[in-house]
Amino acid sequence: MEAILNKYAKCDFAINGMEAVAKFKVALDNGGSYDYICLDICMPIMDGNTALSLIREYEKKIQISELDAVKIIVISALDEADIMRNISVKQYDKYFKEPINVERLVAYIQNK
Repeated sequence: MEAILNKYAKCDFAINGMEAVAKFKVALDNGGSYDYICLDICMPIMDGNTALSLIREYEKKIQISELDAVKIIVISALDEADIMRNISVKQYDKYFKEPINVERLVAYIQNK
């Protein structure tokens, strides 16, 4: 994913959900932000659903409005219905099923 998206923008990479949440918090705490976060649901240490919830909780904690919230793209081999069974509220902006259609992903990002 990083190799694909680095062609279009600067990207950071996290090996698991815990690292993704930590990088997100550090960026915000240092006055930065992310435009998009791509999360796989099945990650080691902390899964994508938990990371997603923690990112949204942190945005609320520091009073980032829903309009200014980071756009989260969920990427998974799971069906979207399976993902929705594991979270109480749809907290992500877009879902892509693996294997990724790179053209659709890039088009989505470029059109937002």
